[in-house]
Amino acid sequence: PEITPADLPVEINQQVPSSSGFTLSENMAMAERHFLTRALSKSQGNKTEAAKLLGISRKNLWEKLKNHQL
Repeated sequence: PEITPADLPVEINQQVPSSSGFTLSENMAMAERHFLTRALSKSQGNKTEAAKLLGISRKNLWEKLKNHQL
């Protein structure tokens, strides 16, 4: 089945462009960046806590932050 913007959480849906000019990987990267910045904000920049909020290891968080240049 096709995933549409209506299937996404409101926080992501507001940031997903309505045009089809973005690939799945671009949309996934945008969503990942959103969750990374949100976790960092909620943890007040504490990367260990942000990783816990996201359910990933601190090393995985570090790699994702580097990939997103955060």
